[in-house]
Order: sequence, then structure tokens, then C-alpha cells
Amino acid sequence: MDHANPRKRLKGTKSLAALALLIVALLVQEFTGVDLFALLTGGAPNPPRGVAESVKDSETTGQGVDFVYEQFKAQRSNVWVTTEGKVKLLLADDNIGSRHQEFMLELDAARNFTVKVAHNIDDAPYIPLERGDPIQIKGRYEFNEIGGVIHFTHRADRPTKRTPGGWIEHKGERYQ
Repeated sequence: MDHANPRKRLKGTKSLAALALLIVALLVQEFTGVDLFALLTGGAPNPPRGVAESVKDSETTGQGVDFVYEQFKAQRSNVWVTTEGKVKLLLADDNIGSRHQEFMLELDAARNFTVKVAHNIDDAPYIPLERGDPIQIKGRYEFNEIGGVIHFTHRADRPTKRTPGGWIEHKGERYQ
């Protein structure tokens, strides 16, 4: 870099800032699914990798096992669902980054339809679950090839509250 020429120094600083913004935008997209490039340019956001169709949170919400199964078959993500099922398998807690209590929830035994639940225990209380426990759940469904994941089972996002809140009901108690 030519320190005698301030224009070259400014150009280098702008390049570094642009690179930093690019990295931040990619990290935001990776961890939240929000496509900042689409938001800034007014274009349609890209669906998450491996997802044929994606919808906005506010566009689609539904209830029941059949509704969740339809989302799986259509490979949709970012869909708010309310449903119920039985705890099929307790998984180890995910303690990397935001901590999550994870388990497999059987929604429909006849169709062998099971989803993973990732319940954020940094934002909501830990649930004393046991295998076979029935629960009711409200959260955001995300497609994957093996049934999908339901997450955001806690109060609305802080501090913006732009994402609606979810919950899990277990033995008459609501965890959110």
C-alpha cells in the first residue's frame, strides 16, 4: 500500500469494509436463513440450501400433524406450525453456540413421520421430558430429508420480536 497517497489508502479501507460486510451477510444467512442481499436489493430471498420452496413466516401457519406432513412433502421451510406428538427419542443437548434441548417427536406412527425438535434452553426453560411423553408444540418448521426440524419454541425473538414466539406444552405446563 502506498502510504504517501491517501486515495490509495482510502480505497484499501473501503475494500476491507466491503469484505467485512460480505462476511457478516454470509454469516447472517448461514445462521438465521435471512438473505441480507435480497433484502437490500429488493429481490426475492433465496430459499435455504436443499429446500425447494420457502415461505415467509407471516404467510403460512397451520395446525395439526397433516399440515406439518404437507410441509414436509412440499419441502417447505419457515412455516409456523402448531401440532402434537409423542417424544420418541431424547437426544444429547447441543451446547455449541445457543444451547438446545433436542429430541425426536413422533407425529404420526402410521406414516412413520418424525421430526426433530430443537428447543432453545438459553431462551426458555429446560423441559423434564421422558420417552413416550405426549406434548403440544408451536414453532417454526424447517424442511430436511428425514422429516424436518421444529425450532423457535420459545418467546418472540429479542430485542426486535420480529419472529413470533412458540412454546411446548408438557404435562399441563407451558415452556417458552
